[in-house]
Amino acid sequence: MIKFHKGREICICIPTHKWILVIILLIFTLLLALTTTQSSETASTAIVSIGNLTSAPGETVTAPVLISNIENYGTGTLSIEYNPSIVHVTDVTSGPDSTVVAWKADNISGIVNISAWNISISGVSGTIIFANVSFMAVRSAGSTPLNLSVITLQNMFNVDILTTIKNGSFSIKPGIVIFDTGAPDSPYPSIMGVHNGTIIPAHEIEVNRIYTYACPGTGGHTESVRIWGNGVDAHANWSGYSDDWHNLTFNTSFTLEPGKEYNYTIRTGSYPQIIHHPGEYNATGGKIICDEFTDANGKKYTGWIPAIKLWWEEK
Repeated sequence: MIKFHKGREICICIPTHKWILVIILLIFTLLLALTTTQSSETASTAIVSIGNLTSAPGETVTAPVLISNIENYGTGTLSIEYNPSIVHVTDVTSGPDSTVVAWKADNISGIVNISAWNISISGVSGTIIFANVSFMAVRSAGSTPLNLSVITLQNMFNVDILTTIKNGSFSIKPGIVIFDTGAPDSPYPSIMGVHNGTIIPAHEIEVNRIYTYACPGTGGHTESVRIWGNGVDAHANWSGYSDDWHNLTFNTSFTLEPGKEYNYTIRTGSYPQIIHHPGEYNATGGKIICDEFTDANGKKYTGWIPAIKLWWEEK
């Protein structure tokens, strides 16, 4: 009933069965809209994840960054934050359906940024490897979270994709970490003398012992050694051809920290093995340089690196 001014009333009637049809149609439309919205949200929410990784000291582990429940993957930029005193990022490579176009690791701040895209014109859906990331353990023990952030993630039509994050972690199993030049293919010419140079560890190394590689059939050894710098000052002296004459024990245990430079002076006797290599030499556990070698006759050379091993051993 509709009432106008002046007291006039007009009755507008709609048949009851038509009202029922209108109400049913409205309810159906609302249900369809809700179902479509929920389905759309579920399909467009991708899960970005990285696993929980375990490594030995000094070991490199490569792990995938996964994106699951994605539709028509197009392009994206992600970052991973980590503790750089525990682990460093050393490499990033593409997945089968995702081509890495740029990456940059800051192993001082502890973050790596990765950009990648799908070059396929047909689109990729489901679960993809966004990128493979290589992590190197730089301490003898410890752990760090691997925290993901999505800077951008779009489908092939440049539409943003909703995401949820599943972070991971990186843990280092305790073990013995060494610095070892190894024996060269050819240690000759060899002569005793004094080596001066620097050592740059790639990861944390506990040290209380030094081993010297001798030329075959000789008594090549270290007479005396000093390592110093960045709070370290340790020395050791040879005590003759006893049962353990290849190895010397330092006066104190010390820790070599990754990326820092440590000076060494090593005086050798007899015929020790020498690595003839100018500039930096890649050893197991870091780099070593010989700035100057003075032989027993007083002649001076550069790049005559002593073949040695540094490690920690229970006394």
